[in-house]
Amino acid sequence: MQVVTVDKATRLSLLVGSGISLWEPSNLPTGQQFSHALLAALFWDEADAQMIELANKVPFENIMDLCPSDRKLEALVRQQYDVYRPNELHATLAKAIAEGYVESVVTTNYDGCLDKALSNQLACPIGLQMGSVRRVVGFDDAEPEGSLGPGCYYFKIHGSTDNRAPGSLIFKLRDEGALLPWKRKLLSSLWRGRVLFIIGYSGLDFEISPVIPLTRPANVTWNVFNAHKMSPNAILVMTAAARTFIKTSLSPADGFSISSHLSTSGGP
Repeated sequence: MQVVTVDKATRLSLLVGSGISLWEPSNLPTGQQFSHALLAALFWDEADAQMIELANKVPFENIMDLCPSDRKLEALVRQQYDVYRPNELHATLAKAIAEGYVESVVTTNYDGCLDKALSNQLACPIGLQMGSVRRVVGFDDAEPEGSLGPGCYYFKIHGSTDNRAPGSLIFKLRDEGALLPWKRKLLSSLWRGRVLFIIGYSGLDFEISPVIPLTRPANVTWNVFNAHKMSPNAILVMTAAARTFIKTSLSPADGFSISSHLSTSGGP
């Protein structure tokens, strides 16, 4: 097992997905699990098993796009993910952020678990400015012209359940598509030349994974449960990004450390 210790000079950025909210007490389903539950309710007969198996390989947003009622689906997504119960992983990440090991966090998650962990760690309410952390949920929260101020940026790229504005959550393929220009510019500002660590994120979406190599991070580390079952997008990023590494576990030790069982590298 290798252990890579990250210090405050590393310029570390995080991309985190729904996998970080699986564990107690958060207990939130990933996007794929959410889609699977909907499909199981619709196709409950054994004869439909093959259809469910095929549909499970389709991204969450693609399944959501088939729902005829945006309003009802958004209400269901909000009901499911409007949760503020951080687990130990949220707490570990919040501590690393508060102690200055992380320059930015981008998440596809709607829930408030990491928000609450940051609120607890920084002893402040959840909001736009949380101590040294600037929380970006919409266009108005970002710095003008993509400039970055001091401290850590926490970018909820698909929205947040505490933003009650109708249509503010991105959960359908038609809304995902290509990244809005301001989001693309912000990602470039946050990731260019940084060490990017990805955890709990499948890479099945259509707009974020293709952008990762284009932002030119110095290094990409993709934390996966099973390196042999990576999504096609993860494999493409691994091939295109400079010196890409794949790790299989994250553990807090002295400072902020990444432990691994498997490491592969590529790029120029």
